[in-house]
Parts: sequence; C-alpha cells; structure tokens
Amino acid sequence: AYVIYTSGSTGQPKGVMIEHEGMMNHLYAKINTLNITENSKIVQNASQCFDISVWQFFAALLEGGTTYVYGDEIALDTHELSRRLKKDRITILQLVPSHLDVLLNFWKGKDTLDDLEFCLVTGEAVKKTIVRRWFKYFPDIRLVNAYGPTEASDDITHYIMSDTPVQNLVPVGSPIQNFTLYIVDKTFNLCPLGISGELVASGAGIGRGYLNRPELTAEKFITNPFKAGERLYRTGDLGRWLPDGNIEFLGRIDHQVKIRGFRIELGEIDYQLSQNPSIEECVVLDKQIDGQTELAAFFVSKEGVSIEGLRMHLSDTLPDYMIPSYFVEIEEMPLTSNGKIDRKVLLSLSLDSARSDDEYIVPETHTEIRVAQLWQKVLGLGQVGKMDNFFHIGGHSIKAIQLANQIQKAFGCLMGVSDIFQNPVLKQLAGLVDSRSGTVFEHIPKTTEAAYYPLSNAQRRLWVLHQFEEAKTSYNMARVFMLRGHFDMEAFKKALSALVSRHEILRTNFKLVEGQAVQVIQAVGEPSFFLHQLSDNSAIEALVKQETSHEFDLESEPLLRVTLIEKSIGDYIFLLNQHHIISDGWSVDILFTELTSLYGAFAGGDTNFALPALSIQYKDYAAWQNGLLESDQMEGHYNYWHHQLSGELPVLDLPADYPRPVLKTYNGSNTGSSLSKETSKKLNELCKQQDVTLFMMLTALSKVIFYRYTSQNDIVVGTINSGRVHPDLEQQLGFYVNTLVLRSQFKGEDNFDSFLQSTKASILDAFAHELYPFDKLVEDLAVERDTSRSPLFDVMLVMQNNERSSIEFKDIKMQSFQGKDSRVSKFDLEFNFAEQGEQIHLNINYNTDLFNSERIGRLLVHFEELTHSVLVDPSQKISSLNILPQAEKHQLLVEFNDTKVDYPQDKTI
Repeated sequence: AYVIYTSGSTGQPKGVMIEHEGMMNHLYAKINTLNITENSKIVQNASQCFDISVWQFFAALLEGGTTYVYGDEIALDTHELSRRLKKDRITILQLVPSHLDVLLNFWKGKDTLDDLEFCLVTGEAVKKTIVRRWFKYFPDIRLVNAYGPTEASDDITHYIMSDTPVQNLVPVGSPIQNFTLYIVDKTFNLCPLGISGELVASGAGIGRGYLNRPELTAEKFITNPFKAGERLYRTGDLGRWLPDGNIEFLGRIDHQVKIRGFRIELGEIDYQLSQNPSIEECVVLDKQIDGQTELAAFFVSKEGVSIEGLRMHLSDTLPDYMIPSYFVEIEEMPLTSNGKIDRKVLLSLSLDSARSDDEYIVPETHTEIRVAQLWQKVLGLGQVGKMDNFFHIGGHSIKAIQLANQIQKAFGCLMGVSDIFQNPVLKQLAGLVDSRSGTVFEHIPKTTEAAYYPLSNAQRRLWVLHQFEEAKTSYNMARVFMLRGHFDMEAFKKALSALVSRHEILRTNFKLVEGQAVQVIQAVGEPSFFLHQLSDNSAIEALVKQETSHEFDLESEPLLRVTLIEKSIGDYIFLLNQHHIISDGWSVDILFTELTSLYGAFAGGDTNFALPALSIQYKDYAAWQNGLLESDQMEGHYNYWHHQLSGELPVLDLPADYPRPVLKTYNGSNTGSSLSKETSKKLNELCKQQDVTLFMMLTALSKVIFYRYTSQNDIVVGTINSGRVHPDLEQQLGFYVNTLVLRSQFKGEDNFDSFLQSTKASILDAFAHELYPFDKLVEDLAVERDTSRSPLFDVMLVMQNNERSSIEFKDIKMQSFQGKDSRVSKFDLEFNFAEQGEQIHLNINYNTDLFNSERIGRLLVHFEELTHSVLVDPSQKISSLNILPQAEKHQLLVEFNDTKVDYPQDKTI
C-alpha cells in the first residue's frame, strides 16, 4: 500500500511513505546502490503488478529526482524507446536480459545512452555474452545484476559491474542492507564455499506468506534455524558462495534435470552454446520423448549455422551426456507478458525440424525402410533418411541399446551396440543387417608352452588405455630412493639379472597378433640399467623427472628400468620404474624383498645362491583366470555384482573449479594432512567399539563428505585389493590388483553408526566376491561409457599398507626419496589413507583439470571436522554432523552478510 503525502502551497510531493517496512528498505538499498539524487532520471517501465515497479516509481521521488513513466507502446518499441531515452536524458534504466539482448542488436554503440549512469538487469539470469556486448558498446556505463524474489519484496542482491566478470556465470552479487542470505543443502546444513545449495533469505523484506494458502506458506516461510525470532524464505533457487562473498546463481532447483544418471544444470549448456558467435539467443530444455528425458536446444541464429558445428562447439567444453539430442532453430524467442522466455511455448514445438545437416534421401530397399521405421520409433522422429547418422539426430548409447534390441527382434539377426557405433549411417546399418540375416581352489596348472599367451583381464584394460596418448605415462610405477653406504655394483647387477631370469613377467612384452593383444615372453632378458655420475642437484632433478615420465614401448623394450645416480662415493640415488601392466604394489614389495636377499648373498660372496623355485608364472595365472571366467564357479559372483550395480548407476556430482574435459585427462597433484595423535587414537578406539576396521570407518566418513557436498544418497566409489585370490599367487610378480566397487544407498536421516555398519557389510560382501575381475564387470554391465570419466566411479579410496619407506641392503641404507608421481591422477579424486606411527594420514591425489588446490585444501579441513563431529557422538544423524570449521561458519553467516547500515536507532531513516 502506498501513501503519498503532500505539503506546501504548490501541492508538490515532499515525501513518500511505504506501509511495508521491507519495501522501504529496498527503496533505500536502490538509492544507495545507484547513487540516486535530485538529478536522477529513472524510467518506470514495469507493470505495477511487479515488485520492481515500486522502486522505479518512488526511488527518484524520495530524493527529489524525476520518474518517467513509459507505457508498453514505448517500452516495447525499440525505436521509440531509444528516442525517449535520449530525449529524456535518462540516467537509470532497468531491463530484463532477453529484452536488453534485443536492444543491443539495435544500439551497437549508438549515442542513445549518453546520460545513462546505470543499467540494471533482473528477472532472469543474464548471460556473459550480453554483458560482454554491453561493455563493448558502452564501456563507461555500469551494469548491475540484481536478484530477488517477490516474496522478499524486491531484489535482495546487487552485483555492480564496470567490466565483464571473469566467471563463466555472472554473479548476482552480495546481500543488500538489512538482509541475510544462506546457502543450505537438503537437510538445511550450511553449504561450504563453492558447494551448491538452495538460496534462502531472511531480513526486513521477507513477506508474511501467501494469501489463503497456509500449506504453501508453511512450506516456503519457515523459522530461521540460524537466528532466533526471524523468518526464512526458501527461494527454490540454486546458488553457491564465491570466495569473494558474492553469490553465483545456478538456476532453479526444478530446472535441474537428470539425464541417463547424470545431474545436469541446463544453464551451463545455455552458457556454452551462447559462446558460439553464430548464436544470437538460445535456451536448452528437457523434453519427454517416448518416456525418455531428452535435451533440446532452441536457438536464434544471426546467420546460417551448422548443427554439426554446434555439436562440435559444445563437445570442446562439455561431456557427451550434456550435448542436446535435438537442435531447433527458430526465428525469435517467444516471450511471456513479463518479457521472459516462454518455456511452455518452446516445449510445445515439434522436433521434426531438429535434423542433421545431411540432405534427406528417401530409404529405398525393404531393409532400409524397415530400419528407418525402427529409428523413428526409438528416436521419436517423423522422418529418417538413408544417409542420416543415428547419433546426429538424437541417438546416444541408451537408444543404441534399444535399437539393437529392436533390430534383433525384427530381423532375427545378431546385433550389438558396437555395431550401431561402427555403422551409424542408416544405409550402412541396413547393409550390415542384410549380411547377417538367415571356485574350488586347486593348484593353478601350468599352461601349455606357446609363442605367445593371452592377457589377464586387468592387463587387457591397461593395454587399451596405453593406446591413448593421454595415458602413456599415467601407469608408470616409479620409486626413488636415496642409497648410502658401501655399494657393490657388480653384485647389484647380478641380483637384477637373477630377478629377471626368475620372473617371466619382467621379460614380457605385449603385441598384437591377429588383432588380439597377447603377451610374449623373451627367452632371456636383462633390465634396462643406467648409471650416471651427477652432483648438480638441478641436473639430478631433471634426470629423475625424465626417467619417471619415460614412455614405455610395450612391444619391444624391457618394462623394468633401473637408474643409479652416483652423487659421490657412497651416496647414490636409486630409481626403479616399471609399467603397471607387469607389476602392482604387492609386487614391488616382493621385488625389493628378493632383490635384497640376492644382493646380500652375492655381495657376501655366495655366487651360487638361488631363491626357491616358482611353481607357476604370470602367464599361467592369466590362462587360469580366463578359464575360470567360463566356469560355473563364476555364476554366484556374477549374480552378486549385477544385483549390487543394478538400476541406474549414479554419477558422483562433486563441484569442480573447471569444466570437465571431453576426454579424460591424467594431470594431477596431491596434498595431504594428518589427524592429531589424540584424534587418531580416539578414531581407532571407536573402530573397536563399533567392530569395524579403520578402512571401513574411513570409507564411511568419506561417503558422508561426498553426501554433504552433493546431497546424493546413492554413492559409488572404488577401492582396490591385492587380487591374489589363490595361495599360489602370494609370491608372484605381476599385475594382480583388482578393483572393487562400493555402492551405498542411504538417507541424511540415518544415524552415522548404523550407516557405518551397512558400510561394513557392503565392504565384506565386495571382498567375498573379489574373484570376479573389475574389468570383466565393466564389460558385463555394458554401462554407457563416458570418455571424460573412469568407468563406474570417479573417486578411489585406498588404504596404503604395503609401501616401504626404507629398505635394508647389506651395508646399505635406502631411504625413500620420492614416492608416487604427484603429477598424475588416474581418477577425479583418490583418497590415500595411511596409518603411520600414532597418526592417521590422508593424502588426496586430484585431477588438476577439475579442481584447484584451494578446494582440495577445504576438503581436507571438512574431513577433519567431520571426524571430530563423529567422535563427539557417532549416533548423530548424517545430516546433522558438522563439517565446517568455526572460521568458515563465521565467514558464511557473518562476513558475507555484513550489510548493516549504521544510523541513529532513535530516529527514522
């Protein structure tokens, strides 16, 4: 309700009183933000039904300035609006971003806005492309991004820009005076910096509720749990705090969609699509097609644009599951009466025009016509041509599976998903259709001697990965030691040679024979041994870096390299590097144990010393494993894993600092921290009380952190075990390690101690079925492969317990100089736990193409705080456990909301 008071002989307005104190607060926030004075000239172009109309009406009048009322006949006419802005010498203008986008096409730096000081954008998210164009044309006029729901009276944040922001998403700013903003997860815990959650607000402008709608009022207007006596309004918007105290708006919670197991923010695709110079306007929506959720991009183009070009443009920055299946070009964006994009109209449009760039050619043969009909059914299209590409007109892996099944039913021929990928053009696929018509433990036996042997399942996967340039050195196993004492070079060389003769895997290479990767064992072999004499530290560091990053040739060179750097007499650096395809962590431990035994004997003069003979070699294990997978013994393990990983597998949607590369990368770094001795002791005591191992406890804590970061209650991570599932393998060298998948489904309302017990059960079950190889499981599940991710999970949890920091040779002391290569990260995150002395250590190896060091540092702090919270009371609900240190709480609650304005408390404003 507005009451205008007048006084004086002229009857001119001298003051304005707004009955709603919150609206008054907003008025003065605008006056302060925009420096409104008696010289200000503000356009009132919003309907009086909108909350923003209030400040447009009265902000200037309160300060003695001028309000210019523009009706729709002016506001919606580009030419007339431009003329009036210049004639009236407007200083402050507010527009919806989509309207501003249209005006910028007309203005393009014209002198229309000579007097303008501020332009506000509000009502919908403003794209960075619009901001960039604004400052290209009007570099001296500030732009203000404002955000606020009607339920809070008006805008509750301001972000003043003098240039294009560096962030991909334009921030909405920080709270205005007398307002407090919180970002919370589903269970109303404060979200740490950078973690997305719901934006909720309290303060002077929060409404009382919805008229005659008590249920909705109770849902949206709630008691503030962070400050007694206040109300909170739940906006339903997603946001996150930036390190500078500004907020990044991520869209509506109900605009977040899930496509084939991936949670997607449509606004992120909008942004990347809008970066294409041919795109004038665009919006990406989710649309239901034959019961499947699909992404459809609607766009307005300045010039002719290639659909395939748009796909390629998006594939540079987005994973394939975020690339729309349909691209629909329209002449102009439909707008609501409020000037916002009308999503309902877009969703009603037909997708028949969403085609590839290929010229339409009518299918001709009977098979082509029938296959085209199946494509139409699977893709929900009205027309398919013989030269169309399945994946260019809406197809993806899930639909390829559906199509393969349909073809098998219709034609009675064998058809797999790989066939669809290899023959994506309808004509090709129709031709393929025509061409196809019409464990009890016993000793591991020795395999028959042959020229070459099959690979184990684990080796097969590493061989494939090695073919990719990005992974060439990612599976090097390099260990570097300082070696001091009297060193017998000849004894050392002889010990190395004896090891290579003893273990066939150390003289094995990998080649393609008739299209299959096989292992070929050299009859005799020597390790690659290099001796250098260097004293300069920089030269030593360069050589170590060169050796640890050596690209092994799996086909021809020895896959064990030993380098000895003599710094001075009795002072050496010893570097051992192997490719993972012939070794694992357990094997390294065996190798050093045997190496020290052999060296000690040879250095002591026992030239005839020999280790006990081996009953089998790695090739025998590989043959045994391949045969085992064909036996009935595997059925129980197979059934367990397929039941455990049934349904839609979740993708852990951890917040990242950089866009995920289209192809998986291995660039890494690591950082770590340690729990105090007291905390470590208490955690071990709690493990005993709960009858769990330390690894079970740390796994449960890790999953709680991931839940609190993502609000996902179905979480899949990986861990590793030795893979030595047979007694005959205990002293064998080779790549035996197996990966186990640990899946947990839980709720925030569950108590931590009960979740810990379920974690224990899942780990025990996984290890009970470890005989089934992970690589075979990946194949069996036929999950949709994403080139930007590891299969099944992105986070690995490892309990380190087999790495030696020092090794005793005869008369020699070896001390670890450098452990794992921190520049490599095989997963998004790898949590490496270790218990050394009286402390528990956590080292996080992370992909630097996704995360920066500050985020990982905060993750370590949050893990430690969670541990302390669990130790206080392990029966707490998972959603109630604290993960924030006091300093971060203060930052989120106080520093980022420090909007109070000092004025005399006994006077009105």
